Amino acid sequence: MPRVRIESGAENTRVDVTGGDARHLVKVLRLAKGDEVVAFDGKGGEWSATIAAASPSRVTVALGAARRAVTESPCRILLGQGIGKGEKLDLVVRAGTELGVAEIVPVLTSRAIATADGTAKVDRWRRIAEEACKQSGRSVVPVVHAPEDLAAFLVRAKSAVLKVVPWEGGGITLGAAAAASSPSSAAILIGPEGGLSEKEVVAAEKSGFVAVTLGPRILRTETAGIVAVAALQLLAGDLR
Repeated sequence: MPRVRIESGAENTRVDVTGGDARHLVKVLRLAKGDEVVAFDGKGGEWSATIAAASPSRVTVALGAARRAVTESPCRILLGQGIGKGEKLDLVVRAGTELGVAEIVPVLTSRAIATADGTAKVDRWRRIAEEACKQSGRSVVPVVHAPEDLAAFLVRAKSAVLKVVPWEGGGITLGAAAAASSPSSAAILIGPEGGLSEKEVVAAEKSGFVAVTLGPRILRTETAGIVAVAALQLLAGDLR
């Protein structure tokens, strides 16, 4: 069933979708009047719906009964990902969304790759998150923040029940760290290419993070975040 993102809605109302989203629905998905879809607002609301009118510039969606979408993880995960070269963060955002991450923060560290087109990249990452929501059936689009430095991320992560930083010098396993707290929320900090410096890991530990190991192999920065999220979701009961 095609999924259509709307801004807001309620049962028995009509909502217009315009711009690039309308063109995609008509030109790519080939939706037409009478086709059934699932509409979602990205904040947890989801409805059975029907296309009431369709053109490349405007698609009108008639909302029917509200649906109960159980697609969010019991563990709210904040992922801080060190900014790497090229399109590595694109992959992390896409896979993180599919795996149920609630918030993603591109983190500027001493070895991160800062770029001049940061705003444009944030817009792209947010579009990737929305598309990944449609593909994976999530009803809540994760928040993708603008890049921030490590100190700001550590403050943002303060309220998380479990805070871990996978590091090649880490001690206990992620499983042992999670078992110790049965977390309803978690923050994960991943270094960029070259990893986090020892000074940065110490700063994270002073903010309540636990240095953990993800196994005997050294993982690429874009792999480490995905592996850590998947492992934590398995431990939280989200993946079965």
